[in-house]
Amino acid sequence: SEYHQKLTGLALDILGPDAMVFDADASEGSGLGPAAAGTPNSATAWINTALVARAGTIYAGTSEVQRNIIGERILGLPKEPRADKGPWRDTPK
Repeated sequence: SEYHQKLTGLALDILGPDAMVFDADASEGSGLGPAAAGTPNSATAWINTALVARAGTIYAGTSEVQRNIIGERILGLPKEPRADKGPWRDTPK
């Protein structure tokens, strides 16, 4: 997910000013999503792909959560403090 964001970010940097204009009429398909295989490259296609890449780290699980899981379960690092322990539990209802 992060790699996809970096790659599409680089593509937008290379496109320069053309990456600032999104032509919805030239967009392939309906809504945002990856272009079909064989679709010619265009600034709009790269912008579309870059926008989809931004959501990748959210729907795939945030990178921070994945890193925490690896750190806690594989590397044996201490768990992060939980918000539902300590003073929060003592808060009157």
